[in-house]
Amino acid sequence: MMLATITRPAGANALQQNAGHSNNTVVGSNALLNSSVGDANTATGAGALLSNTTGFANTANGAFDLFVNTTGSFNTANGADTLRTNTTGNSNTAIGVDALFSNTIATANTAVRARALFSNTTGAENTATGFNALMSNTAGTNNTANGVSALSSNTSGGGNIAVGTGALFDNDIGNTNTAVGVSALANNLATHNTAIGADAGFFCHNRQGQRLHWPRNDGRS
Repeated sequence: MMLATITRPAGANALQQNAGHSNNTVVGSNALLNSSVGDANTATGAGALLSNTTGFANTANGAFDLFVNTTGSFNTANGADTLRTNTTGNSNTAIGVDALFSNTIATANTAVRARALFSNTTGAENTATGFNALMSNTAGTNNTANGVSALSSNTSGGGNIAVGTGALFDNDIGNTNTAVGVSALANNLATHNTAIGADAGFFCHNRQGQRLHWPRNDGRS
């Protein structure tokens, strides 16, 4: 029978409260400081997973990553302050400084690049790839933003797809919009719009159900 082992911690107060549970790897001051029964966690960096108690299978590589996580599991945080305020959220991936910084209980989010999904708290199943992508999102769900500042102003809108720098930039509560191209639907505030091409639908503000393709229509007419 194979016996489970604990990797020896390295760093002041690392893994201080661990009560004999297994397969944790800790490097850094105060990393996994309060872990009691959590298993299979990896914490590398000062304060990483500091508050974790029963959460398991988390990976935190960076100072203060998953800092206040308590019971959340299957999270991956790479980069300083990623998923810093996560407490019970599960299955989140954050790669980049401040990515998913404000997440608390939301699950199944992916944020790649600095400040992606920075403000997200309860929104679930979002994917943000690019600096400031979905930065303001708090409760919106099932959004996809690929590109610098794509869907940057979105707060509670759901089911949106933005591909390209600044695509759907001003959208805050609009749902089920699709924008493909630099600044496509950049000023959109409505729902059910589709714009394909650079600046397509740029001037489409409150109009709904539009199908706009550059260069035929930018939404002014």
